[in-house]
Amino acid sequence: MPTLAIPLKDILTDAADPVDLTMLPEDEAIAQIKGIYGFLASEVEVAIHNGVAVITLPDAKASKTGQAFDKIAQATRAARGGNYRQAIRYYEEALKVLPDHTDARRDLAMCLFEMGNYDAAKQHLIRVLQLDPSDASAFLVLGNLYYQAEQDYGSAERYYAGALDLEPDNPYVLNSYAGLKGKRKQYAEAVVLFERAIDLLPGYPNPRYGLALCLLESGALDAAIATLDDLFAATISEDPRHAPVYGEARRLYAEARRRRAQANGEEVMARVRETM
Repeated sequence: MPTLAIPLKDILTDAADPVDLTMLPEDEAIAQIKGIYGFLASEVEVAIHNGVAVITLPDAKASKTGQAFDKIAQATRAARGGNYRQAIRYYEEALKVLPDHTDARRDLAMCLFEMGNYDAAKQHLIRVLQLDPSDASAFLVLGNLYYQAEQDYGSAERYYAGALDLEPDNPYVLNSYAGLKGKRKQYAEAVVLFERAIDLLPGYPNPRYGLALCLLESGALDAAIATLDDLFAATISEDPRHAPVYGEARRLYAEARRRRAQANGEEVMARVRETM
């Protein structure tokens, strides 16, 4: 029978107000764990050994398992094509048979996020982290949800930091965390993170745009313009999800040049006044 072994300290009981299961009596901790993991099966067996919860699930029939993997493959193709409704349906069907398949559950959450169903997306991401507390991608997407959908920057930072602890060289984590730092006007910290993301994945346009925005907002006009020049000189990403970034970058470039021209004019006028 499938078995999960998860340290009590790593079990996420609630996204906003987590409970430390290590502080509870064993019978109370087991009761909470059974409730948390009830989405896996109607009956789950739970035991605690040396601070680790051992969760045992009933077996799925082999024929149903094969069909579920086929559904996951269909869902993945649908999601890549932007057909999120169809992908959601396939993922949900697969998870009825394979409820502990964390990749499928996380990808389902991402599709729900794209469709604006944030509550359902959050619930599935929490379940992914309950199944695998080391899933950096789930931390990242949950951070994105709190940042973009709920504007809860404190919670977003907590999950971005968790993702970064797990994968310190993940350019997507670095870019998202840097974007949050920039939003909170912590420009120096944001610049460091953006620059690391660029070094790790030079063809990824988002961190160059984010870096230019931070430089512009902090008054480093020439550096912002140079960063955008580098973005436009690089090979254009073929990923359709990156297309809006180039449009925003062009608008930012025009604004940076306008501010540079204004600053130049003010410098000229200042020198004229000095000679009078």
